[in-house]
Amino acid sequence: MESITQVLKELEMSIHKTPEDAHTYICDKCRDKGIIPVNVNGYIMVRICKDCERKRKLKKWLSHSGISSEDYSRYTLDNFLEDTDEACKMKRVALSFIHDPDAIGLGFFGQSGTGKTHICIAVCQAVGTEHHYWQYRNEIQKIKNSMYRSSETYNKLIKTPKTSPCLYIDDLFKGAYSDGGIDKQDLQIVFDIINTRYIKRLPTIISSEYSLNAITKADTAIGSRIYSMCYPYLMRVDGRNRRLQRGCPV
Repeated sequence: MESITQVLKELEMSIHKTPEDAHTYICDKCRDKGIIPVNVNGYIMVRICKDCERKRKLKKWLSHSGISSEDYSRYTLDNFLEDTDEACKMKRVALSFIHDPDAIGLGFFGQSGTGKTHICIAVCQAVGTEHHYWQYRNEIQKIKNSMYRSSETYNKLIKTPKTSPCLYIDDLFKGAYSDGGIDKQDLQIVFDIINTRYIKRLPTIISSEYSLNAITKADTAIGSRIYSMCYPYLMRVDGRNRRLQRGCPV
């Protein structure tokens, strides 16, 4: 299957096509028309070009995914650095998830800077389906601000993480710990999201600096659902922080 990165390159080519390129096509099958003429019992009819239709869907998903084109190019499976046993295992877990048609959850928990975000965004584009990136710290604050002010705004903000065909929650519970525990509002909102996705079996990808044990201690209902969704595709990471290694990619 063509990757999102390849589709982005083709889109860039189409935008910058010059008159000299008038007879070059992104799609040779339909010559960029989106339809292909076919002969049916002597009648000329047209059918949708499936290749172009799939690319249009990918471009639509891209525009609503919350992931920039730069990050799609930067975070791929091919350029994920496998320089430690742990990094190699992270990639194996990710690939196993991608190739399991029944998998509904993938989770990486632990040390910051170990490539969790990289591998998760790479998985998002590798699965080739509609997905949404949900940066926890930014998005949770918006929902908390509306929680007791406007039920309409609250329901609108929480709809995407609850119903997205594939959701990536980046840095779950980042900034939520205070006074030795997780803020109650955070727990309430996260349970609402996780429980809905758990019941509907919607694919969910999670990265967090906190271990699954710590999350489960804070809220058994959330932790047990995450475990059930992600098992066996979950992993604790304890390796070195790449961001502190000069000249080493994240």
